[in-house]
Amino acid sequence: MTISIRNWKVELPILVIAFSYFMVLINPLGWHMIIHVAPLYILFTLLSMKEMHIPCKHSIFCFAIFVLISFFSGIILFQPGTSGKIIRYVYELFILLVFLSYPFKKENVRLLIKAYIVSDLLIAVKMLIQRVHIETDESRFSILNFGKIMDPNYLAALFIFPICYLFYSCIKNGITLKTGIEISVLIAVVLSTGSRGAFVAIAIACGVIFIKESCNSKKLIGSIILIIIFSLIVYFIVPHRMLERFDYHNFFDDSNSLRFNLWKTALRIFESSPYVGRGANSMINLGIFYGARINLMAHNTYLEILADYGMLGFVFWIVPFVSVLNSGIKRNNFLVVGILIGTYICAFFVTAEDSAFLWQNVLLCYAIISCQEDKSMYTGVNKVEFE
Repeated sequence: MTISIRNWKVELPILVIAFSYFMVLINPLGWHMIIHVAPLYILFTLLSMKEMHIPCKHSIFCFAIFVLISFFSGIILFQPGTSGKIIRYVYELFILLVFLSYPFKKENVRLLIKAYIVSDLLIAVKMLIQRVHIETDESRFSILNFGKIMDPNYLAALFIFPICYLFYSCIKNGITLKTGIEISVLIAVVLSTGSRGAFVAIAIACGVIFIKESCNSKKLIGSIILIIIFSLIVYFIVPHRMLERFDYHNFFDDSNSLRFNLWKTALRIFESSPYVGRGANSMINLGIFYGARINLMAHNTYLEILADYGMLGFVFWIVPFVSVLNSGIKRNNFLVVGILIGTYICAFFVTAEDSAFLWQNVLLCYAIISCQEDKSMYTGVNKVEFE
């Protein structure tokens, strides 16, 4: 089913997915997982079943094996929380299958990208209006949904895709006033969350795009000027007390010290059973016995999977994520490569196996690659060449 918006024909299933990007603005759970928008993805599937053609791809096959591994691990090494994990993995397999089955067109993808950018801009507006900070640090801000503050690390991670896309657009097609304002505001929001992991991820992702796309002296000079302008704007927009958190002198503060402790704990759990792991939620259930100061997740997606399911589970879990990155590299699609590198780096600093930002970015990159033969897309602001 297709509807028209200002003479722009849009498929109804795509509108449903676009709407899912805005759910973070009302999500009351403190963080944002991909399963929180399950009703919308199910509706997307029902509306587009006739158009789908189930592909035979190794990424789907491998993730299905991972789901089976988690199921049998749950039976043999049952830990509290196992059932919830398995349900989320089954759902993630489902949406991976759905996205790889849908025949995306360039109009579909440009609408989804635009919706992603607008949703982040609305987060910025909401943050500016609410001006709510986390209890333990008055210099870290987030948004408040029905009395619950969103975790600033997961909130900041949602800005990786839009910032990378806008940065790529500026390099390829030149900066406009509107795009410059948008990207500056989004970077300022990331800094105001105090999320160093997301900031590092975005910086490296944009660095990859910068190196690969600034292939001539004119673009190189323009890109350097662009970076200087953005840096100056952000410097004057963001209060200095917020920027202090990103000073290298604070590298070993209490937050990072705790994170290092959790990483060491996850490694110890993994080493105790390196091939099949210790079962779902091993960090929560066993962390205290292996040296964790506080009973928390590993704050590292890869160590979390290794601790839970060992090398066997990790290999099959990571295949879809490596596969889409490899596709981007083969097609010289450095927008996709930059976004995914930033996403995977950010996942190194938080437990993101079920997070919305990880799956949204990966699925949207699959969609971009699937219609790359269209040569170009248009966001409504800048034309962006993918080849």
